[in-house]
Amino acid sequence: MSNFFKFEDEGIDFPFYNDIPKLSKVEWVILALAPFLVGLITLTGGKCIPFHEVLPTGTLPVCYFLVTIIPFAYVCHGKLGLIFKKPRLKDFKVIIICIILYFVWGGVASAISNFLGFSADANMMSEGTITIIEPLFTLIQLVAEELFKVSVLLIAMALIYYFTKNRKNALVFGIFASMILFGLIHLTAYNYNLFQCIFIIGIGSIIHLYPYIKTKNVVNSYLVHITIDLSSMALMAFAQYYHYALT
Repeated sequence: MSNFFKFEDEGIDFPFYNDIPKLSKVEWVILALAPFLVGLITLTGGKCIPFHEVLPTGTLPVCYFLVTIIPFAYVCHGKLGLIFKKPRLKDFKVIIICIILYFVWGGVASAISNFLGFSADANMMSEGTITIIEPLFTLIQLVAEELFKVSVLLIAMALIYYFTKNRKNALVFGIFASMILFGLIHLTAYNYNLFQCIFIIGIGSIIHLYPYIKTKNVVNSYLVHITIDLSSMALMAFAQYYHYALT
């Protein structure tokens, strides 16, 4: 019986969790710094960053990027091809399907939330007029968000696999941990709306993450995430322009 799920591209496995390649204890600690520091920066609103009061706009996305990419670069010994690869032609089918599924999920999640009586909060970090430079910050920050999810996935997988030697159970646990923690780091942005962060954002993040789970390529999951976010920003910018044009 295969240790791979049928939806995975068999023959391409996740790194590190099964000691291929093997990480030292120090390297595991360094890799764990990525989600820890992202969580710390997020939950403190960036106040843990030295001289945060005088840092320019866009500092947070850059900080998120650095605290996630540097640990990965270190444990990969500079060989970032372990996680970043050139997308294959067949990968774009998965990317397009996931983009469509995410917008479908948005409608379904909204309907379920309304039925259960839960309201959704706007992202407080994105309030106000959208500027031209915001898409650039988004391009940077979403690399960090994908690396955050992948680092949690790999660390959780390694933990479960160490005790069980069962790859499928380790992967399921890793996916669950990644979704939950990704949802929780959005608490400050969504007014501590736990239902929204866990149910809509956390569970919905599996759609971003799925291309990585299938292909073991962060670039594919990044392309899904960035297309969704930039599309949403474009719609918001158009709505703002239309509103100002009528007033």
